[in-house]
Order: sequence, then structure tokens, then C-alpha cells
Amino acid sequence: MNTRATATACAIVLACCADVSRLPAQERGAASVDHQVRGLTNAARVLMIGAHPDDEDTQLITWLARGRQVETAYLSLTRGDGGQNLIGNELGEALGAIRTQELLAARRLDGGRQFFTRAYDFGFSKNADETLTHWDRDSLLADIVTVLRAFRPQVVVSVWSGTPEDGHGHHQLVGMLAREAFDASADTTRFPAWRYGQPWEAMKFYRSARQTPAAATLTMNVGEYDPVLGRAYGEVAAESRAEHRSQGQGRAQLQRGVLFDYLVRMASRVNESTPAPNERSMFDGIDTSLARFARANRAVVGAQPQAPGSVGVTLATIQTLADSARGNLDLGRPDRIVRWLAPAASLAERLRRGIPVCTLPPRTTRSGSSSEPREGVVVYAGAVPGAPCDAESMDLDATLDVLRARTATALLTAAGIVVEASAPRELLAFGDSMPVDVRVYNRGRESVTIEGMTMSGTPATVLRDITLAPDSVAHATVSVIGLPDTRPWWLGRRRPDVAGGDMFPARASPADGLTRVSYGAAAGLRPGASVPEDRRRETNVTVSVRVGDASITTSAGPIIYRSSDPVLGEQNRPVGGVPAVSLAFDGGLEWVIASKPLDRLIRLTLKSYSMAPRTMSFTVISPAGIRVDSVPASLTLEAGEVKELFLRL
Repeated sequence: MNTRATATACAIVLACCADVSRLPAQERGAASVDHQVRGLTNAARVLMIGAHPDDEDTQLITWLARGRQVETAYLSLTRGDGGQNLIGNELGEALGAIRTQELLAARRLDGGRQFFTRAYDFGFSKNADETLTHWDRDSLLADIVTVLRAFRPQVVVSVWSGTPEDGHGHHQLVGMLAREAFDASADTTRFPAWRYGQPWEAMKFYRSARQTPAAATLTMNVGEYDPVLGRAYGEVAAESRAEHRSQGQGRAQLQRGVLFDYLVRMASRVNESTPAPNERSMFDGIDTSLARFARANRAVVGAQPQAPGSVGVTLATIQTLADSARGNLDLGRPDRIVRWLAPAASLAERLRRGIPVCTLPPRTTRSGSSSEPREGVVVYAGAVPGAPCDAESMDLDATLDVLRARTATALLTAAGIVVEASAPRELLAFGDSMPVDVRVYNRGRESVTIEGMTMSGTPATVLRDITLAPDSVAHATVSVIGLPDTRPWWLGRRRPDVAGGDMFPARASPADGLTRVSYGAAAGLRPGASVPEDRRRETNVTVSVRVGDASITTSAGPIIYRSSDPVLGEQNRPVGGVPAVSLAFDGGLEWVIASKPLDRLIRLTLKSYSMAPRTMSFTVISPAGIRVDSVPASLTLEAGEVKELFLRL
């Protein structure tokens, strides 16, 4: 047993288990339908880039994602491993695990997406040069480029300027790399498509001017009030910001009324002739509507004879349906717009399935022959080799993903369909199984048909072909087994003793793969640098429902564990898999004086998560010169049992 490595790993497991993000109740009813319908056909994407989990401009993210329904994401170089911790004793990797969950909780409130690179937060540095003694510049730049190519934003916003004015060396470096990635993301010579994804060129680059408002070229009122929501976006942003609990970011929501945010335009590829101070928005010169695909006349594979047969025509039809839904929305009777949402969702589903997605080009060897990475490169089950990979096609690909998800969600919400899957325990040991209670509620006014439902951990399809009347519920119990490992997937051995060694290694996980590009781990690639962290669900429920004439398949969220707290009330947590037994030392590191006698006891706690007895054996790996006594040859833990061992060094 390698005492130091095991202690570190176990400390992180315990930290994550203690701080798995709660799943806050999502908005339902009229407020949710209003938000979803307003943003059905907005095809804009914005990526914000910073260094740490609390660097993001939460007010701008909220205003864009919730106020303007822009697909907005935040890329943090680190997980905040090197910060302070106001809520516990965890530091280093354990703190990074906690702050990752804090960011995901913040994104659930402000509506953004979340990305990370592989940089480990080693602590404060004075400048960018010092930072680069810990991080490898080329690797970080490649990570950012890969995220740009995966998310495909029209606009990039850098939180930091890349100058000494930023103070922290991490801030300076990320400001420099953000601009460099903006310039280089379309360079397939430097960043080959087979490894980093198809090239993408964002249209505009802005830098935050929150600290220097006088230098701003664009000012926005992010404190705008939403009468349906009953709150200002600044208030929502303050609640999101308060999720950074380990950093003490909670504040009283005293700000009401006008709340300005400031940006400086640094580069533009679309409206260079317009002076930056004359811009009316960050999308000045950019068509953010579906109309920009009007000339996309490619045929839709499998289109019905009566359905629109080309991309441009189909999107125009969806736009008309969305406009009708928006114009006829009655907040007291949201079900009345199902007549427009159902065909819109059906067309979006057909369009997504019927548009071939380009595969990545094969890797070319030195001899000139082509060879795919050993595990291949996969893009959607229906990917077609040789399909168009030009800029418009890649833009359309990203847009259709969002359009399909938004129309499906809006339809289910308006129709009053709620899907829940709950389990009797939060953590399931590998090899064990447990029952999951599945319920589909129809709280609408029309009957719907449940065509099927699947879950992580079981190949079975339940609730198949069931007609669900208004104000009724369909119920089934299914056994799940083999849920994915919920431990922090990104952890791996770093080499802080070498230059640029404070980077997490390339590492695969069960949920790895880009939204549009999935790499093979054996090819030595880095899928972890580009997978949206908010899409890495430990468990997932997928439901197929027919509403009216629309048949849609959508994610219904994770399997959850419900518990009741006397003070906090109902608590919901996602269910996931864990090793059958965990080992935890009292401390993560033991110091001994070299070349002096040593006689010390170390306590090792063993906890079973299994529902049956488990017998284990031990192997001791210790530094030269140190003997570990009192280690049993084997030990049996009963279901849920906790035991302590005292090891003598």
C-alpha cells in the first residue's frame, strides 16, 4: 500500500462525497416557459475566459444566458486548487474538487456552461513568466483552442488584459493566451484538426473593463429587471456568485436598478469599419438569428414528403413556429402554445438527425499515408465521412445541437411533463445493484405518449408505449448496476518538480468526449480539456415522449437521491458509483526525519459502501528503510461497516 498516494486520493474522495452539489429546484411553470420560448431561435454563442473559478463576470453571464438567451460558457484555466478555504480544511486537489462543484452550482443558477483546462492552481505568482515555470504554455494554448473549436463561439470575452495591471501572474498569462487562441484557433498547421477538432474562427474579441470603466467601448445594463421572473438579472448573478462559498463570495443583494458592465473591443473580423465606441452591442455586425442559414440548401436526410426538404426552408419554418409560440404565450395557460412547439421540436429533431456531421480528417503519417488514431474518431452515430466541414457547416452543427435541446425542453415544460428518477441511496458500490423509482407526470391538459425511457446503469427500456392522461403519473421500478465512478475524473500524477509540470495529465473518463467530437484515449489526446463540465453527469435519464405530432428524445437529468434534513428540508443529490471500500489516513502527508530512528502509529480508516460483505487483501509499498507492521493479510468488512487499523512505522 503506497501510503502517501492512497491518503491523498482518499482525502479527495471524502471531500467530494461531502460536497457533491445540491440540485436546486429548477424554474417551472410560466417563468420557465417564458424564458425558454424567448430564446428558442437565438443562435449566438459567447465564451468567457479566466484563470480561476471566481474570476468570471457572473453578472454578464447571467444577463447573456438568462436575459438574452445566448449560449454562454465560462472557461477557467484552473479549478482553484491553490486558493484558501473558508468552509473546511481541504486544500490542493481536494479544494479544487470542491470549487469545481461550486462553479457548476453557479452555472445552474446563471444559465452558463462550464469548461476547464488541465492547469493546476499552484498558488500565487508575481507575473506571467513565473507562471510559465509551472505551466506549459503550448499545452494550455492547445487546451483553449480545443475548447474554442468545440464550443464555437462568435464572441470571445477575456476577463483579464494580459498586462501587469492584472496583478496575479495567472491573470496576466490567461489574458495573453485568450487573445492568442482567438488568433490561432483556425490554424490547422499549428493545431491539426485530427487532434484539436475542426478549425473555428470567432468573429470578435472583447476584454472586460470592469476595473477601468473609462476605457470601455461598450456599456450594458446587466441589472435589467425581468417582470416574469420577478427579479433583476443582477440579483440572480449575486445568488450565483454566492455559490463560491469556499472563497467567501456571498454578499447581500442590495443592488437594485441600473447595474452597468463594461467591455473593450480588442479585435473584430466583421465590423472593422465601425469604430468600437459606436457599437450598439457585442453582436454588432453578427447575425445571431437562424436567418444566416437561409442559403443552406442541403437536403435533409429522411425528410418526410410533406416536410420542408432543405436546411434553410426548415429553419425558416421553425422560426415562424417559434414566433407564433412567443406571440401567443399565455402565462396562465402555457399549454396553449404546444400546437406550435410540437411541430417546431419535431422539425428540429428531424433536422439534427438528417444533417450529416463531418468526421475529423485522418491523421497523416510521415510517409504520407493516412491512419486514424487507434480508437478511432467518432462524431455522432450518424456521422458521414466526407460531409462538409466548412465554417458554415460547423456553425450549423453547433446551432442545431442547441436548437434541438431548446425546443424539446420548451415543449415538455409547456405540456407539463415532469420526469423523475430516484434511488434509495446516493452512492452505489461497483458490482452492486439497487432499485430506481421512475415516474413521469403529466400535469398538462392533453394526453401524451411515453415511447420509452433508458437510464445509465441498465440496458433496459422502461415505460414503453404508455398513454398518459392529464393529471396522471406513470410509474416503474428498474434495477441499475455499474454506475460510473464519481471520483474527480481529472486527477492524475503531476510533476511539480519539473518545468511546466503543474498540469494534470491527459486522462479519460467514462463521460469523456466533446459535444461534437469524441477522441480515443489511446491516441494520446486530451478529451478532458474540452468536455463541458456541466454535461459530465454521473448518471442520466433519457426519455422519449410523443406530444401531439412530435416525437422527441431528451435528457431528463440525473438519477437523484432524496433525503430530508430537519433544518434544510429536502436535499437532492445525483447518484453515482464508488469503489466498494475506501481507505483514508488521518493526514495526507507524514513527515519523518531522515536517518533517525522512527516508531510511529498511523490510523487508517476503512469504510464499506457495499451492500454485501467484502474481503480484501493488502500490499504495502513504503519508502526504503521504513518497515510497516500490523498490516493484516486480509480483512472482511460487512455491508456499510467502518473499521480502523493502526499501522506501526
